[in-house]
Amino acid sequence: MKRLTEQQVEIFRRMTPQEKIDVATGLRRSAERLAEAGVRMRHPAWPAPRVEAEVRRMFLHGHG
Repeated sequence: MKRLTEQQVEIFRRMTPQEKIDVATGLRRSAERLAEAGVRMRHPAWPAPRVEAEVRRMFLHGHG
């Protein structure tokens, strides 16, 4: 995995706690959307509630 640059570290140091939470929340949402797209590709016939349940399962149990 690629290490952070000094510039990136400094940006994170200057962030407020709320800004850090906002970044983490955005990353989590992006990961969920990507996982949802993958589930939909593998299971195109599944209804939305089943897809959502599978994405939750993946994140709760840490695997896909």
